[in-house]
Amino acid sequence: MVPAKDLQADNNVMILVPKIGIVVVAVLGVGSIFGLAILDAVFGGRDQATIGDRIVTWTKKNPWFAAASSFILGVLISHFFWPGNSQ
Repeated sequence: MVPAKDLQADNNVMILVPKIGIVVVAVLGVGSIFGLAILDAVFGGRDQATIGDRIVTWTKKNPWFAAASSFILGVLISHFFWPGNSQ
């Protein structure tokens, strides 16, 4: 890592790595939601248990693990909204 004051770079050069990373994360996130929706529609069309039904069945079999998973997911999401150091 190089401190910002010691960094020698041309001001006209744009750094594309963060932008590409954000696009990849967004595409994967939205793509997975669309994929789950399509898979859910396929299961529903074939009169099989949908993804929601499968989650309910799994949650009834593993209540403590489901509670812990929900807590961890909630913590991971809520850290985006936690007020940070605004200095």
